[in-house]
Amino acid sequence: MGNSSNDPSHASVKVLHIVGADRTGSTLLANALGELDGFFCAGELWRLWESLVHGQARCGCGAYFTQCEVWSKVLDGLGYWSERVIDPAQVFDWQLDIVKRRRIWKLLRGGASRRGDWPEFNSYGSLLSKLYLKIAEVTNAKVIVDSTKLPAHAALVSRVEHVVPYALHVVRDPRAVAYSWRRTKYRPDRRDELPRYGSVRSTVGWFDRNAFSEVVRRGRGFHRAATVRYEDFINDPWSILESITSMLAETRDELPLLARKTIRLGRNHTVMGNPSRFSGGIINLDEDDEWKHSQGLGARVITTSISAPLLLRYGYKIRTRR
Repeated sequence: MGNSSNDPSHASVKVLHIVGADRTGSTLLANALGELDGFFCAGELWRLWESLVHGQARCGCGAYFTQCEVWSKVLDGLGYWSERVIDPAQVFDWQLDIVKRRRIWKLLRGGASRRGDWPEFNSYGSLLSKLYLKIAEVTNAKVIVDSTKLPAHAALVSRVEHVVPYALHVVRDPRAVAYSWRRTKYRPDRRDELPRYGSVRSTVGWFDRNAFSEVVRRGRGFHRAATVRYEDFINDPWSILESITSMLAETRDELPLLARKTIRLGRNHTVMGNPSRFSGGIINLDEDDEWKHSQGLGARVITTSISAPLLLRYGYKIRTRR
C-alpha cells in the first residue's frame, strides 16, 4: 500500500487521526471539529466492526449502525448487505493482528516489503481506504476526523491508499486523567458502566499511550502533525480550532462558537467515544478541574512520579495547589 497524496490520479480524502490517551477530552474536540463545514467526525472508527459483531453499541445519533442514516449508506456502499463481501468478525480479527503496540515500527516502515508478507495488513488497509472514501462520498466531507486514538491505528492510516493523513496528538494533565478514571461513567447505548482504574494503572497507561503517540507523530507518512493540550482548547477554543483548520489547509466560514467559551454541538454520527457524545446543544467550555481539590495526596504523588518526564514535556507543573 502507498500514500495517495503522491498519486493525484485517484480520489483522496483528508483524514485527521487523533492519537493519545483516553479521558483527555478528545471526544469534545473531535465533535467540535465535526461541526465545521466540510468536516465529518467519525468517532473511534476502528470500533465499527467490533460493534457490528456484538450488535450492542449505537451511533452517536442513537440508532444502531445498520439503521443509522449515515452508516447504513456507508455499509451498503461497501457491499455489506448485497454482496456479503465483508465479514465483521474477520475484519475484527485483522484489527487484533495489526493494531498492536509492537506493530508500530513495522507499520511506520510501510507494513511489508512485499505484498504477500502481511496479508492482514493488505486486506484491512484496502478496506479502510474504501471505508474512508465511502464516508466522504456519503457525507460530502473533505476531512474525516477519526478519534480512534490508538498509535498503531494511526501508523496504519499513514500508509493507507487514497488518504491524505494528518495526526493530532491530544494530551491532558495525567492527574486529571487518573482522577477521571476513578469516576463512574455510564454508557447509555450499552446500559453498563465503563471500567474504573486506580492511579498506577491509569497513569502507566497515560504514559505508554503518549510515548507511542510521540513516536507515531514524529514518524514519516503524515502530511502534517501537531500536539494540542486539552486545557488550551478549553481556555481558548477559537485559537485551537483555527490552528487545526490551518494545519489541514482548510478554510472555514464559521466556527461552532457562540461566545469565547461557549460551543454549540449538533447531532453527530460517531462510532464510539466518551458517553458525552450522546449530548449536544449549547455547552460551556469550563475546565473539569475537580481533581485539583478532590484528588487524594497519595494518588497525586503516585501519578506525578510516574508521569514526571512527559508531564514536564507537555508544560504541566510538578506541584499543583490542592
